Amino acid sequence: MFKFLIFLLILAGVGYGAYWYFFKADQRLLDQAREAISKGDYTSALNDIEQLVSKHPQSDKVTRAEELKQEAGKKLRDELDQQIDKLISQDKLDSAKAIVKTVREKLAYLADNVRYAGDMEMKIAVANAEEAFRQAEDAAGAGDHAKAKELLTGIKERHGQTEYGRRAADWLANYKVRYKLNLIGVDSPDGAKFDPVIINASAAAPDFYVIAELNGSRIFMTDIVKDKIAARWNKVQEVSLHDSDELTFKIYDDDGLRGNELVATAKLTPEQLSLGRTTLSTEHGPLDLLAKLENGPAVH
Repeated sequence: MFKFLIFLLILAGVGYGAYWYFFKADQRLLDQAREAISKGDYTSALNDIEQLVSKHPQSDKVTRAEELKQEAGKKLRDELDQQIDKLISQDKLDSAKAIVKTVREKLAYLADNVRYAGDMEMKIAVANAEEAFRQAEDAAGAGDHAKAKELLTGIKERHGQTEYGRRAADWLANYKVRYKLNLIGVDSPDGAKFDPVIINASAAAPDFYVIAELNGSRIFMTDIVKDKIAARWNKVQEVSLHDSDELTFKIYDDDGLRGNELVATAKLTPEQLSLGRTTLSTEHGPLDLLAKLENGPAVH
């Protein structure tokens, strides 16, 4: 009788173990993942979560598993980030690149992972000045000036007074972009009368023309558009501009024998020209200057 009771206890234990292993596997995997995270073993935690989600997709534990997946993934990435910084400090850039590749491929499910991996690649590139210059030149040539300047700033800060640092500082100080300036036209939205009415009302409309200057030097003058409150030229001119450069547009009304009236002057930086339209105040009423810059490669 005693032996029979022992047998029943063993059988019950085996049965409970089997029940827990096969029918409560989702809970078991979730608990294992939690424990692995608490011990800092994020890779094992992610493996357990992957098994839970793939083998038990209908489980009510999946939502919690996905939350743990994000938590473990971010902590693993922080751990890898420290490894990358250490490798960069030791100039082991190929090893650092390999880790970033792992981050990009294995942790792609993290919402901000693409940006993060890009930041890490930027950090490695800056550590390798020659590589960073190559990437800066590629970005500048493709018109991605924000990226080019970010790389150059990183080189300048990391490499200080070395040849690389000075090269980066010089390029930043003299960074120019080859734009296409398109002077589209001038509008007088209120239809203001510029000239005295002598014979007909249309003669009171302005005879606009524009002189464009770069840092005080003339770059072009448009034709005169007669008797139009909306003059159009679509005049395109290539210009190389630094961020601090200033384009001046002098808008005239040609009054023939009575001379030329300077109606308005607009002094605009490249950033201001990106808006495409500038409204000016004149004694005749508001005037819209339609001019824009089309992005191009850097001048280097």
